[in-house]
Amino acid sequence: MSFWYVSWSFCTSDLNSSSAASSFFDSVSMEAARSSSDMAWSFSISAFFSSSQRSRLAGSTPLEKFVKESLKPVCSPANLDLCDDEKKAEIEKLQAMSDEDLAASIETESKKLEAAEEEFKSEVQKLQETYQKLMEDKDNKIADP
Repeated sequence: MSFWYVSWSFCTSDLNSSSAASSFFDSVSMEAARSSSDMAWSFSISAFFSSSQRSRLAGSTPLEKFVKESLKPVCSPANLDLCDDEKKAEIEKLQAMSDEDLAASIETESKKLEAAEEEFKSEVQKLQETYQKLMEDKDNKIADP
């Protein structure tokens, strides 16, 4: 069994150990590693566990803070009480539709999306051709004294 595996096992079996101890042990295992791939693997493991231990010891992370402060429940079929009258009516209308009607409505909207995407691609191609023509004209003007 290689030395880095033992140190990794130590880190995974004792996630409540102090960050300093695991960092020291991981640095020792990196020095003992014989190949660059062993070193890279060991480093990624130590970085992962160091960050997970750090978040446990430091309390809430910036992501947790953002979620608590910014993300709130939104209007949805599960939260109709959060919807305005217009959204409630739309959700109730969709819920009352049969499966066939829903499928037809989805198909209609999908065709609209495909048509819009095709138009977009066509217009981008026209812009690309115009750009190429302008670049050629510019290069020709520069080249001709």
